[in-house]
Amino acid sequence: MKLSKEQVEGINLVDLACSVYVSGLRLRETVLELYTDLEKVQAELADIHNSHKFIMDEKCSSQEKHCGCVPLLRAELTAL
Repeated sequence: MKLSKEQVEGINLVDLACSVYVSGLRLRETVLELYTDLEKVQAELADIHNSHKFIMDEKCSSQEKHCGCVPLLRAELTAL
């Protein structure tokens, strides 16, 4: 059975539509994965910022002795 030109074009359009649909689904999955990764990285960054704030706000008692590098390290962290 030989297909007419219109039938072949119709089949090609259906194939194209299916390809676009599948590509769209893959794109959607990729975007969702990227959003998930972004949320994880943002949470990790927030944790780093909170840790930094805690360290910088730490008040040592007068009896606690640190080596001389602690003030320098804190100054370096503040500069970052």
